[in-house]
Amino acid sequence: NLNGVDFLNGTTAEVRNTLFVQNENAAIRCISASPQIEANLITQNSLTGFESAVVCNASNSTIQLNLIYGNGNSGIDCANGATASIYQNTLADNLFGITVSDSDPVLRNNLITGSVTGISCENAEPEIGFNNVFGNSNENYLNCPAGVGVFTTVNFNNDASDIFFNISRDPLYVD
Repeated sequence: NLNGVDFLNGTTAEVRNTLFVQNENAAIRCISASPQIEANLITQNSLTGFESAVVCNASNSTIQLNLIYGNGNSGIDCANGATASIYQNTLADNLFGITVSDSDPVLRNNLITGSVTGISCENAEPEIGFNNVFGNSNENYLNCPAGVGVFTTVNFNNDASDIFFNISRDPLYVD
């Protein structure tokens, strides 16, 4: 498909337990919509296209418990006033992990590894806390709010963390 599914103009649908693979552009696009996107496998999308695997454009989506890996652009992209809630996702080996521009989403408890950049922000002040961003080839955090990714404290497990309890630890994936 060109796109796996489009949520447009106020849609509040749910998509759960679905496989999105080899869509030319986005697996899921949310444009001025508020869908629940939960427990999906999203892989090998946007390998020749320009969209990210999951696009939140001016949307208030909830994106949680998804495995998003091996996509040709961002795993998740929030733009143009998106206020998405992005929780407990694993994003691995995408071109970029999560990109945020002109938006203020909440990014909590995500695992982001193996991308060029883990979390990239442009004209944005997202809430970024309790994430593990590790092993991204250029950098883990780019232009994120002050204090994000600056390890000046420790968390409950005595791991080095920033003031928002983001860490950078090898997740020790098991095949």
